[in-house]
Amino acid sequence: MPLPPGLERPARPESLVPRPVVARMTARVPVLLPTPRWSALAIAAVVLVAVVGLRPFDLRSGPADLRAGDVAAATLTRDGATSELTAAEALRTGDFIETGRDGHATLELGANLVRLDGGSAIRLVEATAIRIDLAQSAGRAWHRVGGTDVTYTVRTAAVTWTADGTAFELRLESGPTLDDAWVRAIGIEHDVAIGGPGLAATLHEGAVARIRLGGAPGSVTDVALGPVGGEDLLDPWLVENARRDARLGFDPGIFEGRLAEASGTPATTPAPAASPTPDDPTAGSPAPAESADPPKATSAATSKPTPKPTLRPTPTPIPKPTATPASLGLTATACPGGFTKLTWTAAGADRFDHYQSIRSSTPSIPAVYPPVAPGVAPDALYAPERTMLGAIDAGLEPGATVSYRTMAFTAEDVAYAASGVRTVTVKAVKALGALTLAPDAAGFTADWAPYAGSDACFGFYKLVVSTTDPTPSYLDGATAVWVGESAAASSAVVESLDPGTYHVRLEAFVDSPAGKLLVAQTDAADVTIP
Repeated sequence: MPLPPGLERPARPESLVPRPVVARMTARVPVLLPTPRWSALAIAAVVLVAVVGLRPFDLRSGPADLRAGDVAAATLTRDGATSELTAAEALRTGDFIETGRDGHATLELGANLVRLDGGSAIRLVEATAIRIDLAQSAGRAWHRVGGTDVTYTVRTAAVTWTADGTAFELRLESGPTLDDAWVRAIGIEHDVAIGGPGLAATLHEGAVARIRLGGAPGSVTDVALGPVGGEDLLDPWLVENARRDARLGFDPGIFEGRLAEASGTPATTPAPAASPTPDDPTAGSPAPAESADPPKATSAATSKPTPKPTLRPTPTPIPKPTATPASLGLTATACPGGFTKLTWTAAGADRFDHYQSIRSSTPSIPAVYPPVAPGVAPDALYAPERTMLGAIDAGLEPGATVSYRTMAFTAEDVAYAASGVRTVTVKAVKALGALTLAPDAAGFTADWAPYAGSDACFGFYKLVVSTTDPTPSYLDGATAVWVGESAAASSAVVESLDPGTYHVRLEAFVDSPAGKLLVAQTDAADVTIP
Protein backbone atom coordinates (compact mmCIF):
# COMPACT_ATOMS: atom_id res chain seq x y z
CA MET A 1 0.00 0.00 0.00
CA PRO A 2 1.49 3.41 -0.91
CA LEU A 3 2.45 6.06 1.59
CA PRO A 4 -0.04 8.88 2.27
CA PRO A 5 0.04 11.72 -0.28
CA GLY A 6 2.95 14.12 0.21
CA LEU A 7 4.80 11.80 2.61
CA GLU A 8 8.23 10.80 1.38
CA ARG A 9 10.20 8.09 3.05
CA PRO A 10 13.11 9.71 4.92
CA ALA A 11 16.66 8.47 4.88
CA ARG A 12 17.03 7.61 8.54
CA PRO A 13 19.91 9.82 9.85
CA GLU A 14 22.48 8.32 12.12
CA SER A 15 21.97 9.22 15.78
CA LEU A 16 24.65 9.68 18.42
CA VAL A 17 25.18 7.63 21.57
CA PRO A 18 23.58 9.41 24.54
CA ARG A 19 25.90 10.28 27.40
CA PRO A 20 25.33 8.23 30.58
CA VAL A 21 24.09 10.97 32.86
CA VAL A 22 20.98 11.23 35.02
CA ALA A 23 18.48 13.46 33.26
CA ARG A 24 15.68 15.46 34.83
CA MET A 25 12.50 16.47 33.11
CA THR A 26 9.54 18.75 33.44
CA ALA A 27 6.22 17.30 32.31
CA ARG A 28 2.48 17.49 32.75
CA VAL A 29 -0.20 14.84 32.56
CA PRO A 30 -1.35 14.64 28.93
CA VAL A 31 -4.93 15.81 28.42
CA LEU A 32 -6.83 14.30 25.52
CA LEU A 33 -10.32 14.47 24.15
CA PRO A 34 -12.13 11.12 24.39
CA THR A 35 -10.37 8.58 22.24
CA PRO A 36 -10.28 5.04 23.64
CA ARG A 37 -6.93 4.19 22.08
CA TRP A 38 -5.06 6.91 23.97
CA SER A 39 -3.45 6.36 27.35
CA ALA A 40 -1.97 8.98 29.66
CA LEU A 41 0.67 8.68 32.32
CA ALA A 42 0.85 11.19 35.17
CA ILE A 43 4.17 12.98 35.45
CA ALA A 44 5.17 15.20 38.37
CA ALA A 45 5.65 18.85 37.49
CA VAL A 46 8.81 20.57 38.66
CA VAL A 47 9.85 24.18 39.00
CA LEU A 48 11.86 25.54 36.08
CA VAL A 49 15.15 27.32 36.65
CA ALA A 50 15.32 30.60 34.73
CA VAL A 51 17.82 30.62 31.88
CA VAL A 52 19.61 33.94 31.58
CA GLY A 53 19.60 35.33 28.08
CA LEU A 54 17.74 37.39 25.56
CA ARG A 55 13.98 37.59 25.99
CA PRO A 56 11.86 36.11 23.21
CA PHE A 57 10.53 39.64 22.55
CA ASP A 58 13.98 40.66 21.40
CA LEU A 59 13.97 38.04 18.66
CA ARG A 60 10.46 39.05 17.55
CA SER A 61 11.61 42.63 17.09
CA GLY A 62 13.82 41.46 14.21
CA PRO A 63 12.87 41.39 10.54
CA ALA A 64 9.64 39.59 9.56
CA ASP A 65 11.18 38.14 6.41
CA LEU A 66 11.77 34.55 5.26
CA ARG A 67 15.30 33.32 4.74
CA ALA A 68 17.76 30.50 5.34
CA GLY A 69 20.11 30.69 8.30
CA ASP A 70 22.88 28.18 8.97
CA VAL A 71 22.94 25.71 6.05
CA ALA A 72 25.02 22.72 4.96
CA ALA A 73 24.32 20.17 2.19
CA ALA A 74 20.74 21.36 1.55
CA THR A 75 18.73 22.06 -1.62
CA LEU A 76 15.92 24.44 -2.52
CA THR A 77 13.27 23.46 -5.06
CA ARG A 78 11.26 26.39 -6.45
CA ASP A 79 8.97 26.43 -9.48
CA GLY A 80 10.25 22.98 -10.48
CA ALA A 81 13.94 23.95 -10.42
CA THR A 82 16.32 22.61 -7.75
CA SER A 83 19.42 24.48 -6.59
CA GLU A 84 21.79 24.51 -3.66
CA LEU A 85 20.37 26.34 -0.63
CA THR A 86 22.77 28.97 0.71
CA ALA A 87 22.95 30.87 3.99
CA ALA A 88 20.86 34.07 4.09
CA GLU A 89 19.01 33.08 0.88
CA ALA A 90 15.52 34.59 0.70
CA LEU A 91 12.64 32.11 0.89
CA ARG A 92 9.00 32.35 -0.20
CA THR A 93 5.73 30.46 -0.12
CA GLY A 94 5.87 27.19 -2.09
CA ASP A 95 9.59 26.56 -1.51
CA PHE A 96 10.63 22.97 -0.78
CA ILE A 97 13.79 22.52 1.32
CA GLU A 98 15.58 19.21 1.67
CA THR A 99 18.76 18.37 3.58
CA GLY A 100 21.25 15.69 2.64
CA ARG A 101 21.96 12.78 4.96
CA ASP A 102 24.87 14.68 6.53
CA GLY A 103 23.36 18.14 6.05
CA HIS A 104 21.30 20.56 8.12
CA ALA A 105 19.43 23.82 7.68
CA THR A 106 17.92 26.57 9.80
CA LEU A 107 14.93 28.41 8.36
CA GLU A 108 14.25 31.88 9.78
CA LEU A 109 10.54 32.51 9.21
CA GLY A 110 10.02 35.94 10.70
CA ALA A 111 10.13 35.44 14.48
CA ASN A 112 9.98 31.64 14.09
CA LEU A 113 12.74 29.09 13.59
CA VAL A 114 12.82 25.64 11.99
CA ARG A 115 15.99 23.56 12.35
CA LEU A 116 16.22 20.55 10.04
CA ASP A 117 18.45 17.58 10.75
CA GLY A 118 20.07 15.49 8.02
CA GLY A 119 17.69 13.64 5.70
CA SER A 120 14.76 16.00 6.29
CA ALA A 121 12.31 17.73 3.98
CA ILE A 122 9.76 20.52 4.44
CA ARG A 123 7.57 22.75 2.25
CA LEU A 124 6.49 26.33 2.96
CA VAL A 125 2.76 26.01 2.23
CA GLU A 126 2.05 29.51 3.55
CA ALA A 127 4.38 31.94 5.28
CA THR A 128 3.21 35.40 6.30
CA ALA A 129 3.70 37.65 9.32
CA ILE A 130 0.62 36.18 11.02
CA ARG A 131 0.44 32.62 9.67
CA ILE A 132 3.02 29.89 9.12
CA ASP A 133 1.81 26.67 7.45
CA LEU A 134 4.40 23.97 6.75
CA ALA A 135 4.31 20.43 5.36
CA GLN A 136 7.03 18.18 6.78
CA SER A 137 7.49 15.03 4.74
CA ALA A 138 10.77 13.50 5.93
CA GLY A 139 13.28 13.46 8.76
CA ARG A 140 13.21 15.45 11.97
CA ALA A 141 12.69 19.13 12.63
CA TRP A 142 12.83 21.35 15.71
CA HIS A 143 10.07 23.96 15.56
CA ARG A 144 10.36 27.11 17.69
CA VAL A 145 7.39 29.51 17.55
CA GLY A 146 8.53 33.06 18.32
CA GLY A 147 5.32 34.53 19.72
CA THR A 148 1.57 34.32 20.28
CA ASP A 149 0.70 36.66 17.41
CA VAL A 150 1.20 34.00 14.72
CA THR A 151 -0.71 30.81 13.88
CA TYR A 152 1.90 28.08 13.40
CA THR A 153 0.85 24.75 11.85
CA VAL A 154 2.89 21.80 10.63
CA ARG A 155 1.27 19.08 8.51
CA THR A 156 2.54 15.51 8.52
CA ALA A 157 0.28 13.75 5.99
CA ALA A 158 -3.25 13.80 7.55
CA VAL A 159 -2.12 15.01 11.00
CA THR A 160 -1.74 18.69 11.90
CA TRP A 161 0.26 20.18 14.77
CA THR A 162 -0.67 23.74 15.77
CA ALA A 163 1.11 25.80 18.42
CA ASP A 164 1.82 29.35 19.49
CA GLY A 165 4.68 30.59 21.63
CA THR A 166 6.07 27.07 22.05
CA ALA A 167 8.63 24.52 20.88
CA PHE A 168 8.21 20.95 19.68
CA GLU A 169 10.04 18.33 17.64
CA LEU A 170 8.52 16.26 14.83
CA ARG A 171 10.18 13.14 13.46
CA LEU A 172 8.92 11.05 10.53
CA GLU A 173 9.89 7.39 10.58
CA SER A 174 9.52 4.50 8.17
CA GLY A 175 7.25 1.73 9.37
CA PRO A 176 8.07 -1.97 9.58
CA THR A 177 6.72 -2.41 6.05
CA LEU A 178 6.47 -0.22 3.00
CA ASP A 179 2.75 0.29 3.67
CA ASP A 180 2.99 2.73 6.53
CA ALA A 181 4.96 5.46 8.23
CA TRP A 182 4.91 7.08 11.65
CA VAL A 183 5.20 10.57 13.05
CA ARG A 184 6.64 11.05 16.52
CA ALA A 185 6.30 14.35 18.39
CA ILE A 186 7.84 15.67 21.59
CA GLY A 187 6.32 18.58 23.52
CA ILE A 188 9.39 20.68 24.36
CA GLU A 189 7.70 23.76 25.83
CA HIS A 190 4.00 24.50 26.34
CA ASP A 191 1.23 22.76 24.39
CA VAL A 192 0.60 21.63 20.83
CA ALA A 193 -2.90 20.98 19.43
CA ILE A 194 -3.11 17.78 17.37
CA GLY A 195 -5.75 17.38 14.67
CA GLY A 196 -6.67 14.81 12.05
CA PRO A 197 -9.46 12.53 10.83
CA GLY A 198 -11.38 11.65 14.00
CA LEU A 199 -8.55 13.06 16.12
CA ALA A 200 -8.52 16.10 18.42
CA ALA A 201 -6.00 16.16 21.26
CA THR A 202 -3.45 18.23 23.13
CA LEU A 203 0.21 17.26 23.40
CA HIS A 204 1.52 18.81 26.61
CA GLU A 205 5.06 19.79 27.51
CA GLY A 206 6.94 16.64 28.51
CA ALA A 207 4.73 14.25 26.55
CA VAL A 208 5.49 12.15 23.47
CA ALA A 209 2.97 11.16 20.79
CA ARG A 210 3.48 8.50 18.13
CA ILE A 211 0.91 8.18 15.36
CA ARG A 212 0.74 5.77 12.43
CA LEU A 213 0.11 7.60 9.16
CA GLY A 214 -0.35 4.58 6.89
CA GLY A 215 -3.36 2.49 5.98
CA ALA A 216 -6.18 4.06 4.00
CA PRO A 217 -5.42 7.47 2.45
CA GLY A 218 -6.02 10.23 4.99
CA SER A 219 -6.40 7.81 7.90
CA VAL A 220 -4.87 8.11 11.36
CA THR A 221 -4.43 4.91 13.40
CA ASP A 222 -2.43 3.45 16.26
CA VAL A 223 -2.18 6.62 18.34
CA ALA A 224 0.00 6.24 21.44
CA LEU A 225 0.97 8.75 24.13
CA GLY A 226 3.41 8.66 27.01
CA PRO A 227 5.93 10.71 28.94
CA VAL A 228 9.25 11.76 27.47
CA GLY A 229 12.02 9.35 28.44
CA GLY A 230 15.68 9.58 29.34
CA GLU A 231 16.76 8.64 25.81
CA ASP A 232 15.21 11.81 24.40
CA LEU A 233 16.55 14.02 27.18
CA LEU A 234 20.06 12.78 26.35
CA ASP A 235 19.71 13.04 22.55
CA PRO A 236 22.63 15.32 21.48
CA TRP A 237 20.64 16.87 18.62
CA LEU A 238 17.72 17.78 20.86
CA VAL A 239 19.99 19.09 23.63
CA GLU A 240 21.89 21.29 21.18
CA ASN A 241 18.66 22.77 19.84
CA ALA A 242 17.50 23.50 23.39
CA ARG A 243 20.84 25.17 24.10
CA ARG A 244 20.53 27.34 20.98
CA ASP A 245 17.00 28.35 22.00
CA ALA A 246 18.14 29.21 25.52
CA ARG A 247 20.83 31.58 24.33
CA LEU A 248 18.22 33.34 22.20
CA GLY A 249 16.24 33.94 25.39
CA PHE A 250 13.62 31.20 25.10
CA ASP A 251 12.71 28.83 27.92
CA PRO A 252 14.19 25.38 27.12
CA GLY A 253 11.19 23.64 28.68
CA ILE A 254 11.86 19.99 29.46
CA PHE A 255 15.60 20.46 28.79
CA GLU A 256 16.10 23.00 31.57
CA GLY A 257 17.56 20.37 33.90
CA ARG A 258 19.78 18.91 31.18
CA LEU A 259 21.27 22.31 30.34
CA ALA A 260 21.78 23.03 34.04
CA GLU A 261 23.75 19.77 34.38
CA ALA A 262 25.85 20.60 31.32
CA SER A 263 26.74 24.02 32.77
CA GLY A 264 27.48 22.66 36.24
CA THR A 265 24.39 24.28 37.83
CA PRO A 266 22.45 21.98 40.20
CA ALA A 267 19.08 20.99 38.74
CA THR A 268 15.91 21.82 40.67
CA THR A 269 14.56 18.29 40.99
CA PRO A 270 16.39 15.22 42.31
CA ALA A 271 14.06 12.73 40.67
CA PRO A 272 15.55 10.96 37.62
CA ALA A 273 13.44 10.59 34.52
CA ALA A 274 12.05 7.17 33.74
CA SER A 275 13.53 5.62 30.62
CA PRO A 276 11.13 4.12 28.10
CA THR A 277 10.66 0.38 28.28
CA PRO A 278 11.31 -1.85 25.26
CA ASP A 279 7.54 -2.14 24.71
CA ASP A 280 6.88 1.62 24.94
CA PRO A 281 5.48 2.66 21.53
CA THR A 282 6.61 6.25 22.08
CA ALA A 283 10.26 5.30 22.47
CA GLY A 284 12.72 6.47 19.82
CA SER A 285 14.84 4.27 17.60
CA PRO A 286 17.56 2.24 19.39
CA ALA A 287 20.90 4.02 19.64
CA PRO A 288 23.67 2.66 17.41
CA ALA A 289 26.93 1.24 18.67
CA GLU A 290 29.33 3.77 20.19
CA SER A 291 31.41 5.68 17.66
CA ALA A 292 34.72 7.50 17.93
CA ASP A 293 33.39 10.34 15.79
CA PRO A 294 32.90 13.66 17.63
CA PRO A 295 29.29 14.36 18.65
CA LYS A 296 27.39 17.32 17.18
CA ALA A 297 26.92 18.89 20.59
CA THR A 298 30.41 19.89 21.78
CA SER A 299 29.36 20.70 25.32
CA ALA A 300 28.65 17.74 27.61
CA ALA A 301 27.72 17.01 31.19
CA THR A 302 29.68 14.95 33.67
CA SER A 303 28.11 12.02 35.45
CA LYS A 304 30.56 12.27 38.36
CA PRO A 305 29.16 14.03 41.44
CA THR A 306 32.36 16.02 41.99
CA PRO A 307 34.69 17.06 39.14
CA LYS A 308 38.22 15.86 39.61
CA PRO A 309 40.55 18.79 40.36
CA THR A 310 43.10 19.48 37.67
CA LEU A 311 45.38 22.12 39.19
CA ARG A 312 47.66 20.13 41.47
CA PRO A 313 51.11 21.04 42.79
CA THR A 314 54.03 19.71 40.80
CA PRO A 315 55.99 17.19 42.87
CA THR A 316 59.71 16.52 42.70
CA PRO A 317 61.09 14.70 40.83
CA ILE A 318 59.26 15.37 37.54
CA PRO A 319 57.31 12.26 36.47
CA LYS A 320 58.45 10.36 33.40
CA PRO A 321 56.21 8.69 30.84
CA THR A 322 56.10 4.95 31.34
CA ALA A 323 55.18 3.95 27.80
CA THR A 324 54.60 5.42 24.39
CA PRO A 325 50.95 6.61 24.37
CA ALA A 326 48.52 5.97 21.55
CA SER A 327 47.80 8.82 19.15
CA LEU A 328 44.98 11.37 19.46
CA GLY A 329 44.01 13.89 16.80
CA LEU A 330 43.94 17.54 17.96
CA THR A 331 42.79 20.75 16.26
CA ALA A 332 43.49 24.12 17.90
CA THR A 333 41.73 27.19 16.47
CA ALA A 334 42.76 30.66 17.60
CA CYS A 335 39.53 32.67 17.71
CA PRO A 336 39.16 36.45 17.75
CA GLY A 337 38.51 37.56 21.29
CA GLY A 338 41.49 36.01 23.08
CA PHE A 339 40.48 32.34 23.22
CA THR A 340 41.39 29.01 21.64
CA LYS A 341 38.90 26.33 20.65
CA LEU A 342 40.22 22.75 20.94
CA THR A 343 38.71 19.61 19.45
CA TRP A 344 40.18 16.12 19.62
CA THR A 345 39.41 12.55 18.65
CA ALA A 346 38.17 9.93 21.10
CA ALA A 347 40.58 7.76 23.07
CA GLY A 348 40.17 4.04 23.63
CA ALA A 349 37.62 3.20 26.33
CA ASP A 350 39.41 0.39 28.19
CA ARG A 351 41.58 2.59 30.45
CA PHE A 352 39.82 5.95 30.28
CA ASP A 353 39.37 8.20 33.32
CA HIS A 354 39.59 11.75 31.88
CA TYR A 355 41.08 14.03 29.24
CA GLN A 356 43.40 16.91 30.14
CA SER A 357 44.81 19.43 27.69
CA ILE A 358 48.06 21.17 28.65
CA ARG A 359 48.82 24.76 27.63
CA SER A 360 52.41 25.97 27.46
CA SER A 361 54.40 28.95 26.22
CA THR A 362 56.80 26.48 24.55
CA PRO A 363 56.08 23.63 22.09
CA SER A 364 57.79 21.10 24.36
CA ILE A 365 54.97 19.39 26.30
CA PRO A 366 55.78 15.93 27.74
CA ALA A 367 52.90 13.44 27.95
CA VAL A 368 52.84 13.39 31.77
CA TYR A 369 50.80 14.67 34.68
CA PRO A 370 51.40 16.92 36.60
CA PRO A 371 52.54 19.14 33.70
CA VAL A 372 56.17 20.15 33.35
CA ALA A 373 56.70 23.91 33.73
CA PRO A 374 55.97 26.20 31.97
CA GLY A 375 53.05 23.94 31.06
CA VAL A 376 49.79 24.34 32.97
CA ALA A 377 46.57 22.33 33.15
CA PRO A 378 43.62 24.78 33.19
CA ASP A 379 40.39 23.52 34.72
CA ALA A 380 38.54 24.55 31.54
CA LEU A 381 40.62 21.99 29.60
CA TYR A 382 39.67 19.05 31.85
CA ALA A 383 37.04 16.66 30.41
CA PRO A 384 35.81 13.78 32.60
CA GLU A 385 33.74 12.00 29.92
CA ARG A 386 35.13 10.12 26.91
CA THR A 387 32.46 11.69 24.67
CA MET A 388 33.56 15.22 25.61
CA LEU A 389 35.76 16.02 22.61
CA GLY A 390 36.24 19.76 22.83
CA ALA A 391 37.04 22.65 25.15
CA ILE A 392 37.57 26.43 25.10
CA ASP A 393 40.61 28.13 26.65
CA ALA A 394 39.64 31.77 27.24
CA GLY A 395 41.20 34.88 28.78
CA LEU A 396 44.41 34.75 26.74
CA GLU A 397 46.57 37.74 25.82
CA PRO A 398 46.17 38.75 22.13
CA GLY A 399 49.43 38.36 20.24
CA ALA A 400 50.81 35.66 22.54
CA THR A 401 51.95 32.33 21.10
CA VAL A 402 50.65 29.29 22.99
CA SER A 403 50.95 25.54 22.45
CA TYR A 404 48.56 22.73 23.40
CA ARG A 405 48.66 18.98 23.84
CA THR A 406 45.66 16.83 24.77
CA MET A 407 46.03 13.54 26.62
CA ALA A 408 43.77 10.76 27.86
CA PHE A 409 44.65 9.59 31.37
CA THR A 410 43.95 6.55 33.47
CA ALA A 411 42.70 6.88 37.05
CA GLU A 412 46.38 6.76 38.10
CA ASP A 413 47.20 9.81 35.92
CA VAL A 414 49.09 7.76 33.35
CA ALA A 415 48.79 9.19 29.83
CA TYR A 416 47.81 6.25 27.62
CA ALA A 417 46.85 8.40 24.57
CA ALA A 418 48.22 11.78 23.52
CA SER A 419 47.98 14.21 20.63
CA GLY A 420 50.76 16.05 18.91
CA VAL A 421 51.51 19.64 19.93
CA ARG A 422 49.53 22.41 18.22
CA THR A 423 50.70 26.03 18.36
CA VAL A 424 48.55 29.13 17.72
CA THR A 425 48.82 32.90 18.03
CA VAL A 426 46.08 34.47 20.14
CA LYS A 427 43.81 36.93 18.29
CA ALA A 428 42.13 40.11 19.48
CA VAL A 429 38.41 40.87 18.98
CA LYS A 430 37.76 41.26 15.26
CA ALA A 431 36.69 44.70 14.03
CA LEU A 432 33.79 44.58 11.55
CA GLY A 433 34.01 48.27 10.65
CA ALA A 434 31.18 50.72 10.27
CA LEU A 435 27.55 50.06 11.18
CA THR A 436 25.14 51.87 8.86
CA LEU A 437 21.81 52.90 10.36
CA ALA A 438 18.72 54.40 8.73
CA PRO A 439 15.56 55.45 10.63
CA ASP A 440 12.49 53.54 9.49
CA ALA A 441 9.11 54.48 11.03
CA ALA A 442 9.42 53.70 14.76
CA GLY A 443 12.65 51.76 14.28
CA PHE A 444 15.65 51.52 12.01
CA THR A 445 17.48 49.32 9.52
CA ALA A 446 21.08 48.29 10.14
CA ASP A 447 23.72 47.11 7.68
CA TRP A 448 27.23 45.79 8.35
CA ALA A 449 30.08 43.73 6.91
CA PRO A 450 29.44 40.13 8.10
CA TYR A 451 31.86 38.10 10.16
CA ALA A 452 34.09 36.09 7.80
CA GLY A 453 36.29 34.08 10.17
CA SER A 454 36.28 30.41 11.17
CA ASP A 455 32.85 28.86 11.70
CA ALA A 456 34.20 27.30 14.90
CA CYS A 457 34.52 30.79 16.38
CA PHE A 458 31.03 32.09 15.57
CA GLY A 459 27.86 31.46 17.55
CA PHE A 460 25.38 34.31 17.01
CA TYR A 461 24.95 38.05 16.50
CA LYS A 462 23.36 40.49 18.92
CA LEU A 463 22.40 44.00 17.83
CA VAL A 464 22.41 46.09 21.00
CA VAL A 465 21.25 49.60 21.89
CA SER A 466 21.73 52.03 24.78
CA THR A 467 20.44 55.54 25.44
CA THR A 468 23.32 56.37 27.81
CA ASP A 469 26.45 54.42 26.77
CA PRO A 470 28.04 55.73 23.52
CA THR A 471 29.95 52.43 23.11
CA PRO A 472 27.28 49.88 24.04
CA SER A 473 27.98 46.20 24.64
CA TYR A 474 25.71 43.33 25.61
CA LEU A 475 28.34 42.30 28.17
CA ASP A 476 27.99 45.72 29.82
CA GLY A 477 24.20 45.63 30.04
CA ALA A 478 23.11 47.10 26.69
CA THR A 479 19.72 45.88 25.43
CA ALA A 480 19.65 43.35 22.60
CA VAL A 481 16.99 44.23 20.00
CA TRP A 482 17.87 41.63 17.34
CA VAL A 483 19.60 38.22 17.30
CA GLY A 484 20.85 36.29 14.27
CA GLU A 485 22.36 32.80 14.07
CA SER A 486 23.78 33.06 10.53
CA ALA A 487 27.30 34.46 10.19
CA ALA A 488 26.42 35.50 6.62
CA ALA A 489 23.70 37.91 7.82
CA SER A 490 24.53 41.52 6.96
CA SER A 491 21.36 43.46 7.77
CA ALA A 492 18.52 43.65 10.27
CA VAL A 493 15.31 45.59 10.86
CA VAL A 494 14.40 46.81 14.36
CA GLU A 495 10.88 47.99 15.10
CA SER A 496 8.75 49.54 17.87
CA LEU A 497 11.31 51.72 19.64
CA ASP A 498 10.35 54.72 21.75
CA PRO A 499 11.32 58.14 20.38
CA GLY A 500 14.86 59.23 21.25
CA THR A 501 18.50 58.86 20.32
CA TYR A 502 20.07 55.39 20.52
CA HIS A 503 23.70 54.30 20.52
CA VAL A 504 23.86 51.06 18.50
CA ARG A 505 26.45 48.32 17.93
CA LEU A 506 26.50 44.83 16.39
CA GLU A 507 28.43 42.15 18.29
CA ALA A 508 29.24 38.51 17.53
CA PHE A 509 29.55 35.96 20.34
CA VAL A 510 30.24 32.31 21.00
CA ASP A 511 28.98 30.47 24.07
CA SER A 512 31.44 28.81 26.44
CA PRO A 513 31.10 27.13 29.84
CA ALA A 514 32.46 30.37 31.32
CA GLY A 515 29.82 32.52 29.57
CA LYS A 516 29.52 34.47 26.33
CA LEU A 517 32.79 35.36 24.60
CA LEU A 518 32.94 38.42 22.34
CA VAL A 519 34.34 37.49 18.93
CA ALA A 520 33.73 40.53 16.72
CA GLN A 521 32.01 43.91 16.76
CA THR A 522 31.24 46.91 14.57
CA ASP A 523 31.92 50.51 15.42
CA ALA A 524 29.18 52.15 17.46
CA ALA A 525 26.68 54.33 15.58
CA ASP A 526 23.81 56.61 16.58
CA VAL A 527 20.25 56.84 15.30
CA THR A 528 17.41 59.14 16.31
CA ILE A 529 13.83 57.88 16.32
CA PRO A 530 11.36 60.80 15.96
